[in-house]
Amino acid sequence: MSSPIKADISSIKDAVSYEKFKEKFSALEFVDNLTSSMMAASKRSTSPVKAIVFDPKPFIRAFDMASDELLRLKKRVQAKIDDQEDQAAASESQRQRKLKSFGDTFDDVHRAFESLDSRLSEVGNTAIRIGEQLETIDKQKTRAAEAKDLIQYFLEFNKGIFTRLDTLRQSEPDGGYKAAIIARRLNTIAKEVDIADTEAARANIEKYCENLEKSLLVEFDQAYSQGDGSTMNKIACTLLDFNGGSSCVQTYVNQHAFFINLLKIAEMDQESTTNIKEDFSEVDPALIRLYEEITVAIHNEWKVIFVVFPNAASVIQVFVQRIFAQSIQNYLEGLLERARNDSPVSFLQALAHSHAATAKLVTDLHRFDEKVISKALGSPALSSLLNRSFEDLFVPYLENSRYIDMELTWLSEKLQNNLGALQSSLFIKTKTMFHHRKALSRSQQSSPTKETATPLTSNAVMSSIMLTVANTMSTVSAMSSELGTQLSGSPLGQNFPATPSADGCWVPTVKDATKCFSVYMQSVHRSKELAQMTDLSLCLSLLFKLLVKELGASSILVGLDVELEALHAIDHKSEPEFGQLKVIKTVTKTLQIFQHHFQAQLIPMLASSPTLQREMMIFKNEFFSAIEEKLNAIMQRKIAVVASWMEVLFARQKKSDFKPRDDIVAVNTLSTLVCNQVVDFIQRVRDEAHVSLDGENLESYLTEVGTLLHCLLLDHFKKFPVSYAGGLVLTKDVSKYHEVIMTFKITLLDERFDMIKELGNMFIVKPENLKSVINEGYLGRIEMQLLHPYLSLRADWAKLSKIEHELFEMNEIHA
Repeated sequence: MSSPIKADISSIKDAVSYEKFKEKFSALEFVDNLTSSMMAASKRSTSPVKAIVFDPKPFIRAFDMASDELLRLKKRVQAKIDDQEDQAAASESQRQRKLKSFGDTFDDVHRAFESLDSRLSEVGNTAIRIGEQLETIDKQKTRAAEAKDLIQYFLEFNKGIFTRLDTLRQSEPDGGYKAAIIARRLNTIAKEVDIADTEAARANIEKYCENLEKSLLVEFDQAYSQGDGSTMNKIACTLLDFNGGSSCVQTYVNQHAFFINLLKIAEMDQESTTNIKEDFSEVDPALIRLYEEITVAIHNEWKVIFVVFPNAASVIQVFVQRIFAQSIQNYLEGLLERARNDSPVSFLQALAHSHAATAKLVTDLHRFDEKVISKALGSPALSSLLNRSFEDLFVPYLENSRYIDMELTWLSEKLQNNLGALQSSLFIKTKTMFHHRKALSRSQQSSPTKETATPLTSNAVMSSIMLTVANTMSTVSAMSSELGTQLSGSPLGQNFPATPSADGCWVPTVKDATKCFSVYMQSVHRSKELAQMTDLSLCLSLLFKLLVKELGASSILVGLDVELEALHAIDHKSEPEFGQLKVIKTVTKTLQIFQHHFQAQLIPMLASSPTLQREMMIFKNEFFSAIEEKLNAIMQRKIAVVASWMEVLFARQKKSDFKPRDDIVAVNTLSTLVCNQVVDFIQRVRDEAHVSLDGENLESYLTEVGTLLHCLLLDHFKKFPVSYAGGLVLTKDVSKYHEVIMTFKITLLDERFDMIKELGNMFIVKPENLKSVINEGYLGRIEMQLLHPYLSLRADWAKLSKIEHELFEMNEIHA
């Protein structure tokens, strides 16, 4: 049975039409369009009972028809595409032909344009050549006209007629400038052209130029007095082109109120200082005021000069140069001349203060040049001028070695003035003591306490230092290289009594050394200000060597020799005087001043010259070594003197002191006379050391003295037999020795004298306790053979043979 559902051919053709595919294509919508009518018919014709049966055939036929229709549509579209591709190919071919035609046409146009441009360039070059020729002709015409005018002016001047040039000058605003230029050219012609019958023209032109310049200068001066900057500028420009403008600049500078007022002030200052004692140790107040006025004047005048003069840089240079060459130089010459007449130190002080003040002025002007003038002109104008002018001011006083010669001469004289009395006394003392040294007794040399340092004269060390100083100070001819040369021919050296310094020493006091350093530092500060940087290290080294020569070699070293000789000359049979050790403290403090200055100031200032710095360190070390060697010799000699006198005191000990006949009197005796004398002497030695020494020197000296006393006591106690009552006296002596040594507060000595105290106890212990005393404490550390000499001095020792045997036997077992 055929299906009632049939495909609608018209709807299929409508669904497969070309227009449907122009828009966005959807396969789902396409199938819906093909089957929608059949689905609707199927729903209408099918009963509910048969609804479940599906008949696909109508749909298959519809799809077959649609497929056929799509194939036909595809053929039509493909045919249309082929037609359009053919048309496009034909159009592209035609377009290529047109482009080629346009390209050929453009090339023709470009060639035509290049040809036209080339022709235009030729025309332009021709026009330029014509313009240049016209310009040359115009210049020639102008020059010819000017030459004609100049010839006419020249002829008029030859006849003495100036009317036309005067009229030109007065008729136009810039007529003065034109007249000046014409006059300058006429003057040049008159000087270069030598034509007969033109002498009158030459003379008239020269006279006219002079009158013109004077007239312009008068106008400039009037404008200057009226403060008319515009007129001043016009005249300055005219004179600059007329004759360089130097006369205008000189007029401006010469008539400047600053120089006129300054001259009056200088005259007033000279009158005011005629009868007044000036203080050259400070900067001259008038010089400070002068420099302040100069600074203000330059600042103010630059504003005027920059407006008035077209060559402002040259004018400010002339103005500043005039200030330095006239105002500053004249004042400095007068100031330094007054200082020279006052004293050498006044001259040096005034020179240093003036140099420092001038350097400050130059620095301020450099700053003004960099910040103001350079900003206005594009480059600094005063830099080299200021440096040159500053150097020129002080060249007469600083060139070559003039300054350092003056400084060294003054310092030498000042040091000799401060140390002259002491050096004269040293010279006399050394002559007197020279023969005593050869006559030193041999008994003094055979003292049981040997000196660790042999006394030396300072001749070798001093000569070395003096030679070094003399070699480096060849510029100071007045300075002697030997102390004897300085003093042998002077009245002071012949008649002055030999007396020590204020503190009783033969060396400069700390106060004297401080004075010497004070004047030395004055020279150092002036050298830092006045010496060239390249010469500063050498100047400072010369000053230091001179200080070492006068204060060190000629005073301290020679004084230490005198002190050492005095110690050698002490009579050992009489009690020595005290006070010789003060020289060590005095010299030590002086060396500390030397060292502090050398390390803190001199060495840093010599850093620019490593070779000289190294040389000065060697020089200083040799000087210090020489002095330290002397101080060590003095200390050792003092110890020898102390030892000699203690030997004398111990020699006064009587045998009966430790073996008295009356035991009751001995027991009541506090100590022996010799002990009291030795303790009193040791106390004075200690007190002298505390006053004269400090630090390591004090400890070393007291240790030497204590050790010396310890050795002398050990030797001393071997010489006297001791009874029981005498042992009590001996222990009292030992206690006093121990007590005085305890005041030294030196641990090493405390232990030594504790041993001495135990040694004294050996003489008073009972025989049965002797073994325990010897084997305990400090004595237990000592070999029996060393203690035997002391034990054998016990009065009862002969009765203690059994104990002696046991002691020696025990000692051998321990060994």
